[in-house]
Amino acid sequence: MSSPLRRLFSLALAALAASSALAGGSQGIAADGASSHTGTIAASGKATVAPAPLAARGGRVAVKISCAAKGADCVGSVRVRSHGKVAVGGKRRQVVVAGPLRYRVVAGKAKAFSLKLSKDGKSALAQAQGFEVDVELRAEGARKPRVQTVKLSVG
Repeated sequence: MSSPLRRLFSLALAALAASSALAGGSQGIAADGASSHTGTIAASGKATVAPAPLAARGGRVAVKISCAAKGADCVGSVRVRSHGKVAVGGKRRQVVVAGPLRYRVVAGKAKAFSLKLSKDGKSALAQAQGFEVDVELRAEGARKPRVQTVKLSVG
């Protein structure tokens, strides 16, 4: 590459890096063309479920998700699974009772979400009338879900 063309290229990259930094971008581009991490990627806030029992009505279960006041909005997916093995169709196994469902809760607020019961979830509730479930909140970008155990009953 000739010297004037190289200079033009490095100026263009520097301008791109400056505009990215002004726009609050999470990546910058060095003058030599290599990308460098200059900021932080906003993570989802800390979401929790109240330890109160859940009640299934009309083929659905309502889950109230709260988001911590500090930090970003809470974004992710929620799923309800049996805590242990339950009787389903003559066999005992762990089942997904409801979900998954995507959620978004503004920081510092709480919101109720209605999850549809699965076929196995309906069958297990009909036989047991209630059992412990794990509510799994998987934040966007998280590897492992946040799990809270609560009681689920027919309401």
